[in-house]
Amino acid sequence: MKSTHITINDIAREAGVSKSTVSKILNHQGSISEETVTRVNEIIERLGYIPNQRAVNFARGTSRNIVYIASAHKHTTYTNIFTFDIMCGASHELSRHGYSIALVDLVETLKAGGTVSDIVKSHSADGLLVHASALSDELIQVLRSVSLPHLIIGRPDLDPDLNWIDTDNTLAGVCAAEHMMECGYHSVLYVGPQKEELVSSQRLRGFKQYMLDHGHHVHRSHIVYTDGTRTGAYKTFSEFVKDREQEQPLADIDAIVCENNLLGLSVMRVLDEYGISTPEDIGFLTFDIHPYATIMDPLPTIVDVNAYDMGVAAADRILSCIDDPSRRVQEITTLPVLLQGYTTIGANPPLEPFPELIP
Repeated sequence: MKSTHITINDIAREAGVSKSTVSKILNHQGSISEETVTRVNEIIERLGYIPNQRAVNFARGTSRNIVYIASAHKHTTYTNIFTFDIMCGASHELSRHGYSIALVDLVETLKAGGTVSDIVKSHSADGLLVHASALSDELIQVLRSVSLPHLIIGRPDLDPDLNWIDTDNTLAGVCAAEHMMECGYHSVLYVGPQKEELVSSQRLRGFKQYMLDHGHHVHRSHIVYTDGTRTGAYKTFSEFVKDREQEQPLADIDAIVCENNLLGLSVMRVLDEYGISTPEDIGFLTFDIHPYATIMDPLPTIVDVNAYDMGVAAADRILSCIDDPSRRVQEITTLPVLLQGYTTIGANPPLEPFPELIP
């Protein structure tokens, strides 16, 4: 039975060699005879010696650990749904290469730069993955100044000194508009969170441009901004419908696009209260599967970005930066995909839309 009480000194004494010789064998360093290596390894196996992995990594000049910096406050899984999907994808890919991943929340830490500096000085990480939600001016300055490989997940302002990957949110908007056109929807209402929200503005830009390129201007009266919360979206959309003062208040609208499914859940609730059915009375499309799309009834048509795959890509890129610290990574990855559901017409949805994602 393996025991953690066996030390490197015990191995050295049993093998009749020095402690440094055992250390070199454990770390695959130095030129030591094959006979000695074989004898020491046999003793390690017989005595059940378990090396201190941190000590081994320190000797090798590596921690085999990647720190994932993100916003991890309470309810993050609902307010920033991509954070942990990305982390899971990154963890899966890193583990395939013998790396672990550690989550660090810096959003509420006043001295974010000092915390990152501590990580660098303590050799506790070989690289940093930084979710864009955790970016601050101070953190950006630290990333510029330290030699530790880093990768930001989510495109920051153009900066030649920072490594980043992102998905094409503008293309996601194009994908939504293209589907609207294919279904014959021309008068489309767009519901989004705050106007200044980056992902939303990128998706809306792509949506509007595609519609305009195909002869359909999205008037500002057909864009509804909410506060980004479920209750806020319900209140805003309810008031929008009520203020139209028509017997059929959405009769001039062919379809609704919701920038995320948190808003979509509230919009669907209002439609149900007014007896408006999808897709019979109005088409409906939302972005992203999680956390609510799969509990909507009927299952909606979705433009989804696979955040898990983005995590896999992020892990791949940070490992490449560790192998070559001079490498610069600034690229768009993980393209959006349309998942046909039951809330848009003009296409034949599968009998069971995305069944592997239904809880």
